[in-house]
Amino acid sequence: MKNKYPLDSLIKFAKQFDNFKEFSYWYSIGENHGYYWHVTDNKDFGISDKISPRDMSSLSYNIHTKNYGCLMVTGDLEYWDDYYNTNPDSWKREVTRNYVALFDASELNPKSLVQVARGFGNEIYLYKPDASKLKLIGVYNRIYARRLNNKFQKIIPQSEKQLLDLWNYAQQNK
Repeated sequence: MKNKYPLDSLIKFAKQFDNFKEFSYWYSIGENHGYYWHVTDNKDFGISDKISPRDMSSLSYNIHTKNYGCLMVTGDLEYWDDYYNTNPDSWKREVTRNYVALFDASELNPKSLVQVARGFGNEIYLYKPDASKLKLIGVYNRIYARRLNNKFQKIIPQSEKQLLDLWNYAQQNK
């Protein structure tokens, strides 16, 4: 079970939960599966102290924050790719963000990986102290990233029993 991404990331998170129900909720309802994505137009993307999160939904609400070093990530690459690469006026596919950064967030407290309630969908806002703990695994073109995402979805637990087995393994190997 160990040494296979994203399972090794999930095991690190599971160790932080003394209660399986809380871990199951975090995993299932919170959609935290151990790997996180950021859709971008920058093939050399990296977290920077010179930029702050600014996306289409925040612009539409006229929110302009200067939270340099913060980052928005998601566990739902398909939704974000579709949202950011579809013209909202014509509903035609217009790829403007052709790259996707993949992050391992297993050094974070799982309580910091909570979806924000803005209605956009599976957005996790990380403040600078948490964003700085992310491990950038790589920046990929969106087609390859979607393939990786599909692969990861087949690796992660598919049932409550599999999730419980992973949690039990993590508890025994604290």
